[in-house]
Amino acid sequence: MQNVIRKGFLPLYDFDTFLNLSFKKSLTLQELDFKEKLYSQFQKDKDDLIKIYHYSLLSHAAYLNLDSKDMFYQIKQKELFKVLTNSSYENGIAIGKFDPFIAFYFIKNFVLLAHINENFSESKGGFRASLFQDKNTQEFILAIAGSDLRPIKFDFGDIWSDFLILNHKIPKAQYLSLCSFYKKIKSQFQFRKITLVGHSLGGYLAQIFIARLSFAVDKIYTFQAPGLSKNIRNNIFNHLDYIKNNSYHFYTYHLAKEQIYWHHFNFVQALHSKIGNKIVLNLGTRLHHPKLCPVVMHKVLKLL
Repeated sequence: MQNVIRKGFLPLYDFDTFLNLSFKKSLTLQELDFKEKLYSQFQKDKDDLIKIYHYSLLSHAAYLNLDSKDMFYQIKQKELFKVLTNSSYENGIAIGKFDPFIAFYFIKNFVLLAHINENFSESKGGFRASLFQDKNTQEFILAIAGSDLRPIKFDFGDIWSDFLILNHKIPKAQYLSLCSFYKKIKSQFQFRKITLVGHSLGGYLAQIFIARLSFAVDKIYTFQAPGLSKNIRNNIFNHLDYIKNNSYHFYTYHLAKEQIYWHHFNFVQALHSKIGNKIVLNLGTRLHHPKLCPVVMHKVLKLL
């Protein structure tokens, strides 16, 4: 993903402007020229965009909830498709179900190997995560869910974890649950290193994990996630260069301007600082939701 990184400023992918210009019936010469420049940039970085799309899909899939007590339940791909496109609490996506076309693409590329949610005895503080494997690259990806704040069914463990982060503290219950889940899947599948992805709180937990267990992590990809407070960052002494080079943090914003200010981001992703590579995605909205990035990128990739 090195094509994404450019020195001197935050790399920007202006998806919203590209989509608006692509579907506009009549373009001025200036608009046509800008659209062609964006198209050229996206074509050049297409391999990177597909990777970002995959990891954003996985960060959304982290919110799935299986009504099973077996952590290593072997779900069939047809059943996984139904779960991804369902918003029910027992067997569905806790926040924002998948579009059927996106869900079909997902099950073609990924298989679910393990799952844990707050109904498991090993889960504390509302921890939820899933282990996926890329069918093409055989990469193991641990997708960590963020806060489940639906109006009908609040997860108070997630609320408490968010409160701790706001007050510069680590949500230890969720972090210890993450470590416990990692040990179980490591023992089961014997992978050498693992990739972590996460939206919001899930991305925060991924940052803590690579900071403390960098030897176990290949890369992390976070979306709309808070960073680590100063007192936590100051305690990170080991493998700092490795963390910087192998951490990718995706911000979203809503204005197509070259100059990007902190207030263009939503509140959560502007909280504290992140160690690693920072990439900005213009999705045309300030909303904080795991579904936004994959939906917008799906539209962009269809045009390339």
